[in-house]
Amino acid sequence: GLMPWLENPENDVYILSENTAENVEMVEQLMEHPRIHCHIYCHARKEGLIMRYDSVADLNDQLTIIDSSYLAAQGLRRNPDLHPVNYVEVGTIDGRKAGWVSEKGFTSAILGFGETGKETLSFLYEFGAFPGKDRKKAPFKCYVYDNNMEQASGEYFRICPALKDSKEIEFISDKIGTPDFWKGFSEIIDDLNYIVISLGSDKLNLKVAIDIAELACRYRKESDHFVILFRSCNPEKIDRLTLDSVNTVFSGCIKPFGRITDIWTRDIITNRSINSMAEKFYNSYEILTN
Repeated sequence: GLMPWLENPENDVYILSENTAENVEMVEQLMEHPRIHCHIYCHARKEGLIMRYDSVADLNDQLTIIDSSYLAAQGLRRNPDLHPVNYVEVGTIDGRKAGWVSEKGFTSAILGFGETGKETLSFLYEFGAFPGKDRKKAPFKCYVYDNNMEQASGEYFRICPALKDSKEIEFISDKIGTPDFWKGFSEIIDDLNYIVISLGSDKLNLKVAIDIAELACRYRKESDHFVILFRSCNPEKIDRLTLDSVNTVFSGCIKPFGRITDIWTRDIITNRSINSMAEKFYNSYEILTN
């Protein structure tokens, strides 16, 4: 009975169960059928599982992958309040903001280099590129941490081989939360503008965010131009009172991102708000530099 619907290329079909392996199997069955031409939205991981059906059809033509980790990073692009431009030091002339970033540039850190971390790096590399006073690119630096960095970075370099030798990105294998990690992090904390934490667990993400905020209080010379973003899929699983109390002490620098209720919308998974997002980004940049 569904065949008339599935034959129409103007129709959409969503396969959204939590079992991503079964979702992929269903996609393969549908896309191998010669009469089925609808567009399919499938809940699956963009890394790993996607390789199974990458050759089945043109992904941009008939298949869209819905990966909550990927969408969480995309959510950063769509939220002007969380764009790097809000957390850099803008140069001034006679006390007025100029159209360039100070010589400090933009420095960031990513904790957790899974799918969200990889997409976040792409976001930061794009939205963290600012003009300097000399009209050249202002300094950019990103420190990337993962407890299994060899595997995580290897997967990333297969996709983006040109960044393997980039001096702007430093991949660090220190285990997150160990004494070596905190020692190294304390040495760069004063330079950081933007920190993204995505370690899998909402509670762990918040705990590490609080620990970093405490570290910042000890080692940072100023509290401006600084934000800590932590992935929070399900807000009810974190202690909101603790978060609010901590932000009262640490000037509101800890912010959640990637909530399912924010990213699991038809507008986002179909990417129909991309033009609006780009317009908001450039408008926010213009406001902050004028």
